[in-house]
Amino acid sequence: MIDLLRKIRKKAKRVPKKIAFPEYSDKRILRAVEIIAKLKIAKPVLIGSRKKIKEAAKKARVNLNKVEIVESKDKLL
Repeated sequence: MIDLLRKIRKKAKRVPKKIAFPEYSDKRILRAVEIIAKLKIAKPVLIGSRKKIKEAAKKARVNLNKVEIVESKDKLL
């Protein structure tokens, strides 16, 4: 199983894809985004209010320095 995960990670690093995450208020998502960015498996993008994303990350103790944030003005967010 570990060998399979290593192969997947190695392949993903060669051609990292962008993955959009609108669920910035879920600390599990924020932690996953942090790990994905740190391991360079993909290029995570958080979508929503930059201020709210930063607040949620601070509360969850997550580092999003390597994560792209796309500001959304959508009132549903």
